[in-house]
Amino acid sequence: MLTLRQALQLPGFEKAQVVAGEGGLDHIIRRAHVVDIPGTDYADWGRGLLMFTAGYGIKDNPAEQKIFIPALAEQGLAGMVFSTGWYFEAVPEVMRRAADEYGFPIIAVPPDVQFINLIERLYLEILNEQFALKERADDIHRRLTQLVLEGGDLSSLTETLAAILNRSVLIESPAFEVLASTLHGPVDENRLRAIELGYTPREVSQRLMKRGIYAQLQEKMKPVRVGTMPDIGMTMERVIAPIVARREIYGYIWVVAGDHPLTDLDELAIEHAATVAALVMVKEQAVREAQQAARGDFLRVSGGWLWCASKALP
Repeated sequence: MLTLRQALQLPGFEKAQVVAGEGGLDHIIRRAHVVDIPGTDYADWGRGLLMFTAGYGIKDNPAEQKIFIPALAEQGLAGMVFSTGWYFEAVPEVMRRAADEYGFPIIAVPPDVQFINLIERLYLEILNEQFALKERADDIHRRLTQLVLEGGDLSSLTETLAAILNRSVLIESPAFEVLASTLHGPVDENRLRAIELGYTPREVSQRLMKRGIYAQLQEKMKPVRVGTMPDIGMTMERVIAPIVARREIYGYIWVVAGDHPLTDLDELAIEHAATVAALVMVKEQAVREAQQAARGDFLRVSGGWLWCASKALP
């Protein structure tokens, strides 16, 4: 994933200078857009957008300059590239103060640096990363699928996924019982306690319900990231995905961040793993049902023989 810090090392950014908000240089850039229209609504822009502007839309509006950066930061934008020398000789002080407060990077470039060249370079990097991400995700999908074909169970699934991601993995039932787990790298107190108990502690499951995590999983049927909750021992970020088969949730699979931040690959991998876990669980359920049916048939057929045999015993 391309961060602002990495973007500043790309060709074309030689004249770029961070003038405020250095604390946010590790924000991830997902796309870029040029904005210089007064009264633009930023509410639906989405996280990770890098705004390019010369400030035309705020040049005669001090009140807008004051609220500009907080509004962008609260919407989750990655940062701003500000071209000076057109409508502002420098980035306004009120904007720089807000950027430092919110950890929202403002990168100033002189007027001879064309936005189109910077944006083209950014999108080239983003596309290359997305292609590499897809290749890795496809490889993970193949490895996990092969695991099913070779008769792997939930324990082998957590072992394989943990080794691939270098993170700890746990699978739990809809009743929050631990079905399989593999420790890989550091974990927090909450994860260790769940493994020791054999189930997710009640205060944790209740907090997750209160935060609507399980409701999101049931509604979207997609992975959800879960932030830290230090007061209940969750000091590391996680991602959870529902294990779904026949439109029914069979359980949940968790990946703990460990000592490095979660990435898009983790979300793709856990989604593939959830599909594989569903296949394993459906297969195991079918085997159990077949065995139970076979035992029932045997008892029905042999009931008379068992009665006769018992009579014949001395």
